[in-house]
Amino acid sequence: MRLEEVLTIEGANEFLNSYIKEFDVQFTLPISSTKTVFEKQPSIEKTNQILVVIAERKIDAGRCIQFENKYYIPVTGNNTDVYFEKGDDSSSDPII
Repeated sequence: MRLEEVLTIEGANEFLNSYIKEFDVQFTLPISSTKTVFEKQPSIEKTNQILVVIAERKIDAGRCIQFENKYYIPVTGNNTDVYFEKGDDSSSDPII
């Protein structure tokens, strides 16, 4: 605006209206050529793979595993309890 010798607010508003039109002509794209910049939301399975924490654990006498002072009972994908023998690691074959 200094180069255009704009000194008043009214002059600035007038200049900006004409400048925006010139700017739009120079830099805008037709609406049909734009694509979304957002990624598709990952599936639940992919999210679980991203957020998984893998840690080796031993089965205790109560057929549970312990993680950060909390006890967990292993279950299948449809919430059926899975029973391991005491001392098995959680990656061995369960007794269902």
